[in-house]
Amino acid sequence: MLGHGYRRRATSDTHASPVTIPDVHDVKDLAVGQYHVCALTNAGDVICWGSNAHGALGQGTIDPIPGPAVVPSLHGVEAITAGAGHTCARIKSAVWCWGEGAYGRLGDGGGKDRPTPAAIAGVDAEAVFATDSGTCVRVSGGELRCTDPNAKPGAPFFRALPWKDIVALSPRLADCGITTGRRVVCWGGVAKGRRGDNTSDDRSTAAPVAGVEKATRIAAGDEHAFALLENGTLAGWGSNRYGSLAIRNRDSYFTPAPAAEKLTTISDITAGSDHSCAIDSTGAWCWGPIEDGRLGDGGALSPSVHNAAIRPSSGPLHVVDLKAPRRVFAGRNYSCAIAADRTVRCWGMNQYGQLGNGDHANHERPQTVPSLGNVETLAVGAFHVCALLRDGSLRCWGEGDFGAIGAGAPAVARVPRRPAGFAPAKGIALGWRTTCVLLKTGEVECIGINSQGQLGDGTTTDRAKPERVAGVTNAVALASGDATTCALLADGHVICWGGNTHGELGVGDVAVHGSPVTVQGVDTAEEIAVGRGFACARLRDGHVTCWGRNEGGQLGDGKMPLPDERGDVTLPD
Repeated sequence: MLGHGYRRRATSDTHASPVTIPDVHDVKDLAVGQYHVCALTNAGDVICWGSNAHGALGQGTIDPIPGPAVVPSLHGVEAITAGAGHTCARIKSAVWCWGEGAYGRLGDGGGKDRPTPAAIAGVDAEAVFATDSGTCVRVSGGELRCTDPNAKPGAPFFRALPWKDIVALSPRLADCGITTGRRVVCWGGVAKGRRGDNTSDDRSTAAPVAGVEKATRIAAGDEHAFALLENGTLAGWGSNRYGSLAIRNRDSYFTPAPAAEKLTTISDITAGSDHSCAIDSTGAWCWGPIEDGRLGDGGALSPSVHNAAIRPSSGPLHVVDLKAPRRVFAGRNYSCAIAADRTVRCWGMNQYGQLGNGDHANHERPQTVPSLGNVETLAVGAFHVCALLRDGSLRCWGEGDFGAIGAGAPAVARVPRRPAGFAPAKGIALGWRTTCVLLKTGEVECIGINSQGQLGDGTTTDRAKPERVAGVTNAVALASGDATTCALLADGHVICWGGNTHGELGVGDVAVHGSPVTVQGVDTAEEIAVGRGFACARLRDGHVTCWGRNEGGQLGDGKMPLPDERGDVTLPD
């Protein structure tokens, strides 16, 4: 995104001091997106650089562009603006947009990306504002109109908002604007507090996922989730920005939709930070961002380099060198599987030794974890992995900060080591720098960082030696997110502890709870999954219920933030 023509390799090219952008001169204005930048020159030309994953650079392709490039079809531009993955320009009163098309943000009523600029029909604009969630125009008379994410075919693509004379909009998080009267008005953004009116579209109590009735397994990632149905197919919901759901349209899905449709005999599903993997009768498949080798396709599409221009795969890719795997697990930028012989293979990013193969290079093909066999199950965290062996003992590797892989471990353990002090286990769950173990007695022990009470011992003291979670005696399964862990109890209830920013503990509040609390309204659970800020349970009758963060639709309840869900704040003099 620095635009100086250097394409990222396995090491970062971040610069702590300014670099000069070549061949960009006489600049009048800049527009900065999430991973791309565009410059407007005094001559009225537009020059863009950075990520081109959705066509945000306007070059007619989504291929990476190594340096600044002039948008070829635009001349006489008077203003430019950029959202997360799309760009718009104003030429007199006409508005041209290109790039990411999810939520109809390009103003054409569709949801498809467009790598070349096209004019928005019927818009007579005085100003244009691109935001992360859409595009707004100020028309003659001062009225503000914004793209409608719920527009039906044949209906107007823009809806009028009840404010006039907006002079500036914030492109990030919530959509907020400043009026000529120094008033701030906000709408859209769903994380608690972003609209400034003390409301949230997150949900701190459980409610059903719409339309899922025959689930046999569930999985939760950062902003997406799956239900494996009894017929061997997948239903997915939440963010599909990076192809996490393997649905061609890159929209977010606020209700479940058929996902990874080329796979019809699925037996296992896992969701990582923004990629996903499954096992079917032919082997393992992964999809989502192709960088770092996390998809395990041998490098044909999933290179081992880390590229700022995140590009999703076109669908599931077959994992090479992995026959008849038993289980597959997706972490953050990497994946692991239990092979047929109960050894472990891992692939993808290896910065913290999370592949366990002894080196620090990323790998696009599965690597065997040495000196490890007889594995019953695995758990993957952000940057560390633990294997539970059939004798109830543990082996862990990867990032060791805060004692996450046991006392005395190095900051990075590139091969498996046995964490000391754990009693014989039957289950395991990893979060961000935390490890929780389900003992054969039904009790739970945890180690690692404890800043939000995620060890469940009633304190915020980090621990490298196992500490019992208070009051848990009859757990049968565990699941962890970044700072939250939940336990499924033998009677079908679910208890959770730790971080609760979005209500992911399911108790009706957003307070941190350093000791277990019972999720409200869930008493027939058979499986649990915890994502980043949200959690889900599969119930005895095959339905699924979720609670917590809903920014990308990951609760699957069909509730989508609309532009008229708003608050306003008056700036002090």
